[in-house]
Amino acid sequence: MSFMMKAMLGSKLKDMTGGGGGEAEVPAGDVKETPESKGMSREEFEEYQRQLIEEKAKCTKVSLYLNLHPDLG
Repeated sequence: MSFMMKAMLGSKLKDMTGGGGGEAEVPAGDVKETPESKGMSREEFEEYQRQLIEEKAKCTKVSLYLNLHPDLG
């Protein structure tokens, strides 16, 4: 679970700070993630992907709820 938080927060912080480091960006559609690219076993990578999907669904639900109830945000 901690690697998921690190991945999510790291990318958000990187976006907020302007990307940092001057790294060349690769379009998301050009590179497919693989277990090897993440340094994980196949099972770990599948769990990582599952957690990403679950977390994205939670974020979407929260976002929709806050859009429907702006007084709570």
